[in-house]
Amino acid sequence: LQLSPEQTINNNNLYLGNGMHFNIHYYKTTTPSAGMPVAFSVQVEDKSYYMCCEKECGKMIVRFREGEVPKEIPGDSNVIFFKKTFTSCSSRAFKFEYSLEQGMFLAFEEEGRLRKLILKKLSREDEVDETMKISF
Repeated sequence: LQLSPEQTINNNNLYLGNGMHFNIHYYKTTTPSAGMPVAFSVQVEDKSYYMCCEKECGKMIVRFREGEVPKEIPGDSNVIFFKKTFTSCSSRAFKFEYSLEQGMFLAFEEEGRLRKLILKKLSREDEVDETMKISF
């Protein structure tokens, strides 16, 4: 997987839950069949954080680390997700597959009154899971 910053598409802004403001960074790729490679970042006060996935106690979890998303990614990376259309009939809804684990997607899980970002496995390619739907 060879990635470099996408020149023709600007970063999208995405607001989730209680107004959390996400930036989506697009990358060029040598393997377009997997989907559009993206990375996510958030700005909290004057600091930037990038989203990544890490294994903890045998389970993949979503984390935010202080710093900027990489400008170029020469190989595999735990910050890259593949943007895919959610269903063929919804052009403004997407799901995001983790680049290092096929079939694992970003999803939301209710935790009290909050919605938490998690990684969730799809059991079938054609399965529609509303917790994975992100619209913008």
